[in-house]
Amino acid sequence: QFYLGKSLKEAKTPFNRALLHAAPIAHGTHSLMELVSNYLTWVEPRVAHDTYRHYYASLMAFARDHPRLKPADMRAYTLSRWLEAHPKWGQSTRSTRGSDVKIWSAFLDREGCLDGDRLRSARMPGARKRDAADPAELLKLEAAITDQAFLDFFRVCYDTGCRPGEAASLEAQNLNLKTGSAIVSGKRG
Repeated sequence: QFYLGKSLKEAKTPFNRALLHAAPIAHGTHSLMELVSNYLTWVEPRVAHDTYRHYYASLMAFARDHPRLKPADMRAYTLSRWLEAHPKWGQSTRSTRGSDVKIWSAFLDREGCLDGDRLRSARMPGARKRDAADPAELLKLEAAITDQAFLDFFRVCYDTGCRPGEAASLEAQNLNLKTGSAIVSGKRG
């Protein structure tokens, strides 16, 4: 145990420094759940909260479904079969969960917790593509909107292809009326 400070705010910096300089976990000495917990502790301060929640859900489900699996016994087919065993998950969920577990496996290899990335060659299902909205349905929706401000917002989203959150983030400084363009800070940058 280490004294890191009087408050959580004071303790965060020395805690993160201690994690950076911690000795790697020797491979073969920890259970699957311990390696998941260690990774989640390491990754939490480094990613957005929603990303952490996805990692947590994926890795805890993987560890719970493999209570007797030794980390050194993981293979690509372990991940493939695990994803197949969850038919209620949609294709995109299976793709995301599988990717989360593969990222964790690569981390274990980099940190020396395993003697190789056990899941590197596992094939992931592709994320399901969403179909574009039917233009006739969108025209019906547009006709049903009675609030002028919301109608303007709807048209901006429809005409530009922006997501609602991206369109809502627009500010005057992001618009160029001469060129009819805008800089949008969105999901992909």
